[in-house]
Amino acid sequence: MVEIFGFDERIKKCRSCINAKRFCKVKNIDYTFHSVNDDDNLKLLMSKMGLEESRGLTMPQIFDDGKHIGGFTDFKKYKK
Repeated sequence: MVEIFGFDERIKKCRSCINAKRFCKVKNIDYTFHSVNDDDNLKLLMSKMGLEESRGLTMPQIFDDGKHIGGFTDFKKYKK
């Protein structure tokens, strides 16, 4: 299962976050979106990445079956 951590577009526009979700829909890839605007989701992301702080972290961050893939560009290459 693909997990996308990114910004809720109703709060902050993030073109790469939107494109990652759109890419999954077009390719019929099941995914779960976690809004990092929610502190619990941000803490989950940081834990999965082994980070203590989120400063400098770009969005989205994408995982496939628990494996960190990276951002949207990395994800597109990974799923080709």
